[in-house]
Amino acid sequence: MTILYVTGDQIGDPTGGGQVTGFECDCLASMGEELARFDSTIIPSCDDPFEMDERYCLAIQQFVRDRGVPRLCHFYAGCFTMTIEFLKSKGASITYTVDAHDSDRSVEEWGRCGMEYPFVHISDRNLRAIYTKGYTLADAVIVPSVHSERIMKALGCARVVLIPHAVRTFPDLDYPERFTVGHIGVGGPDKGLKYLLEAWNIPNSNGARLVMAGNNIDTVMPIWRRNGGRNIELMGIVERQEIFYKRISIYVQPSVTEGFGIPVIEAMACGRPVIVSEGAGAVDALISNQGEIGIRVPIRDPKAIAEAIQFYMDNPENILEHGREAKYRSRMYSQDLIREKYVGFWRTL
Repeated sequence: MTILYVTGDQIGDPTGGGQVTGFECDCLASMGEELARFDSTIIPSCDDPFEMDERYCLAIQQFVRDRGVPRLCHFYAGCFTMTIEFLKSKGASITYTVDAHDSDRSVEEWGRCGMEYPFVHISDRNLRAIYTKGYTLADAVIVPSVHSERIMKALGCARVVLIPHAVRTFPDLDYPERFTVGHIGVGGPDKGLKYLLEAWNIPNSNGARLVMAGNNIDTVMPIWRRNGGRNIELMGIVERQEIFYKRISIYVQPSVTEGFGIPVIEAMACGRPVIVSEGAGAVDALISNQGEIGIRVPIRDPKAIAEAIQFYMDNPENILEHGREAKYRSRMYSQDLIREKYVGFWRTL
């Protein structure tokens, strides 16, 4: 029988969502059954998530008429409430990967930055209830972090399974001669970039550089104009992550709320020490029975970020030591190990 994979993202594109969807499809394909995929290359995208759900539902209704009910249907992110209600009525098993973040905190953070939150389906509680209903209808929700797990359980999801995101293997990268702090990701106030930029104005940089990369740079510019300082470079989108990580000495993830934050484990896999806020789900990667690596900081705390940056600036030997520890710890998130977790879980269904 067929397995169905559904996402509003483009499977396998260079974004975080593209990386996760591409890897999940590989995991499902390894189970030896036929895999049918629906993504933004099949269903044209639009700004209204409920209209998107309707488009997907119509397409999948036709799929069921033509090919029967899939044994397992897996969804990634987005709103698929109507689609899931249809598939459940046909007896399909439903799983759903959700990089859940704190929606109320996210809306608040946009306001703190003087920007209007652009997603009414999240800021309006009635619309949010419709948007998230599909999560609670699923037989199981897969989350990548303790942060996301807490949010999904509070939402009322019956079964929440924690499987972290995977990281591919990176080649060994030399450190730059100039001390450089890096951040990469989709720009937005809830990523905490305001606090990173404020922190950058605190330490005595001695010629250090801050490199920020990723798409949606237009959402970063107003924050940069108000809080930016010296020696900052905005790279925009990079073709290969190695290009970015090769240019930095340490990595900072200052998120106010984020389901995971794949760049954290990418930076670790590249041997870069990491500074991670407690709002990012990937802070889990710093913690183990062997002790904590990198530096964990509170959310919305530029002073703590600045002190952590200053620590590495003043102690370059710790960059090498913590970088080696980070690379070793990143093996816990290898694609082989995470694939075993996915496939083992899906086989229980």
